[in-house]
Amino acid sequence: QRQMSIRACAACYLPHRFVNRLADMYVHKLYQDGGDPDRLGRELWAFLGELDEVVDDAPARAKIVRRRFAS
Repeated sequence: QRQMSIRACAACYLPHRFVNRLADMYVHKLYQDGGDPDRLGRELWAFLGELDEVVDDAPARAKIVRRRFAS
């Protein structure tokens, strides 16, 4: 049996709503940027990993989101 390694999701059956929304918005941004599916997967996984590290730190989350959406 595999376990969820992302802390934001590990303790519940549904991830934090903001994670769902940010992931959806980021996927749309990557598609708009013309990303190929392999790059999209890598970038999304990296983004979720970054969010996981600061899931309880709103200012740090905001910094990551601004950086990821800046281009």
